[in-house]
Amino acid sequence: MSRTLLRFLHAADFQLHRIPSGLVQLPDNLRKALVEAPINAARNVFDAALSNAVDFVVLSGNIIDVEEASPLALRFLIDQFKRLEARHINVYWAGGPRDLPARWPAGLPLPDNVHMLHADKVESHNFMRDGKPLACITGMSNSREKFRVGDIRPGRDNVFTIAAICGEAQVEELTGRGVHYWALGGRMRPETLSETPSVIRYCGAPQGFTSNSVGKFGATLVTVDEASEVRLQSLACDVLRWQNEQLTATGATSDDDLFQLIVDRTTQLISGAADRHLLLRWSLIVEEHLGQQL
Repeated sequence: MSRTLLRFLHAADFQLHRIPSGLVQLPDNLRKALVEAPINAARNVFDAALSNAVDFVVLSGNIIDVEEASPLALRFLIDQFKRLEARHINVYWAGGPRDLPARWPAGLPLPDNVHMLHADKVESHNFMRDGKPLACITGMSNSREKFRVGDIRPGRDNVFTIAAICGEAQVEELTGRGVHYWALGGRMRPETLSETPSVIRYCGAPQGFTSNSVGKFGATLVTVDEASEVRLQSLACDVLRWQNEQLTATGATSDDDLFQLIVDRTTQLISGAADRHLLLRWSLIVEEHLGQQL
């Protein structure tokens, strides 16, 4: 078995300027959790980078819209970058339409470990260890819905090449270009479009923002061995999780019976997700007489 060559975290679409929405009624005790969900989910991403001792972090766009974000969100992002800097972890940030380099405020300088890739112009960085290049991170910030695949070039021979970009492209356009891992952003849901000859991966967002955002959200931990084989691990980072539940109330003859079944099922769900809030949409299947009562 080949030894691990490098490990990095691929994340995107923090959207720290947004607040989750879609609830018709909001209990008072959930207001703070809802407002802070994007920041806390993003904090989980940075915590994962540190706990997994990654070599670097790749951000693939739509991290924050500085024109809509609060000063708190901007300060938070800088503080997280500094946490990585203290551990000598570089960040390679390929912005999307909302987080192009030109939009970043000049009065808030980024730490030295953060490399915002040029807009609409390919930029490359080598990750070095003991004076030897182990990976080439190439890419650009992209203001378009789609990006120009022809602008991306592979790294040097025998160097694992990672292309970071936000936007859409056809799988056929990305294969056979000498890139080992396409670190893509711009889609809320994680999706691996291809595993060979190149890994093409949308890592998804760390937090779902609407009631249609059902299921887990997070980031991707990427491990590469000496044979350039890639292993992907999805990391759940969300702090609010929308979930659809269908309950067949067999034997329930009253609304009290039905309520108890819901309580029992909710207790089970909570026990499996004690560290996050669950926002459940229930579909109830009941016998005809109970349906008439309800």
